[in-house]
Amino acid sequence: MKFKHILTIGVLLLLLLSCNKTQNTGDGAQADADTIVTLTDPPPLNEVKIVPPPPLSEDEEIQDPGTQPPGIHEFVLVEREPAPTNLDDVKRMIGYPAAAYEAQIDGKVIVRILIDEKGNYLKHSVLKDPHPLLTQAVVAQVPKIKFSPAIKDGHPVKLWVTLPFDFKP
Repeated sequence: MKFKHILTIGVLLLLLLSCNKTQNTGDGAQADADTIVTLTDPPPLNEVKIVPPPPLSEDEEIQDPGTQPPGIHEFVLVEREPAPTNLDDVKRMIGYPAAAYEAQIDGKVIVRILIDEKGNYLKHSVLKDPHPLLTQAVVAQVPKIKFSPAIKDGHPVKLWVTLPFDFKP
């Protein structure tokens, strides 16, 4: 970081040394380098317009910076990991897609799920997609999974959870 500042200062010094001792004031006259020439004056404060930010759309909400979700690959150390409370029920709802079973398509779908402070589904990302039939079956049911919340510093927090779904005929 210090090298970057030293380099910047060096470049500025070179520019100053290479400049002429006189400047053109724009009206044909020359001014000494020590003379301050104001090209434009800033507008008076009473003429400055304050523009408010655009309104939020219906699906946007203001979030406290402390409650921002972690990045999808960010490691967060928590006191208690979230646990799915109805995973067996959701796996029964997923079942094995008939077309995939008949074609003997197998594989493991891996899904990363963001849960909120109450253990509810917020969004997901598919990490491993062995076949579209298997992935579609999982993705259709993932929002129904409920979790116990993750606990950090004694408080529930948003957290990403990874779940595998195995399909073997």
